[in-house]
Amino acid sequence: MRILKHFFFVGVTFGLMSCRGAASEGDASAEPVVITREIAAEHAVFNPNPSSELAVLMRHMNQMVLMSRDSLAKGVPTQFDLEIFEKMSTAVPSKPEMKDEAFFSYAAAMLASASTFNSEPESRLEAHNNLVQTCLACHQTHCPGPMKRIRKLHIPVEKPSSTENS
Repeated sequence: MRILKHFFFVGVTFGLMSCRGAASEGDASAEPVVITREIAAEHAVFNPNPSSELAVLMRHMNQMVLMSRDSLAKGVPTQFDLEIFEKMSTAVPSKPEMKDEAFFSYAAAMLASASTFNSEPESRLEAHNNLVQTCLACHQTHCPGPMKRIRKLHIPVEKPSSTENS
């Protein structure tokens, strides 16, 4: 059943990304598609357990970053709706003690990465991966459960091979 949900989710995500806006693959000059909380919510996996405001917000963020990863792979320009990142600081968590000083630092770093993603198209890949790394760092200290899912959002970057001139 999980596999079926996964295939449905992937199919809907790719369908959405192929139908959104007038941007064609590799057209960097096209107007970016803004990935909003509403778009992410349309494709979020249903969770039958009651969730806190912060948990729901993070699921939407996960979906937004997943859509960003897929768009970057296709060369389709996208942007984040920054409102969702701004709400992290005020969203109510499952456990109030989770929102300590470190949490607010991570939230600010995530907002900065999302802002860079939007404002510097040439740095989108780096900003995307910085955002994912910040998520991992925060979850390492606060709530390690979703780390496996978050790691899958990272986009591998090929490092240029070094050649020695002798």
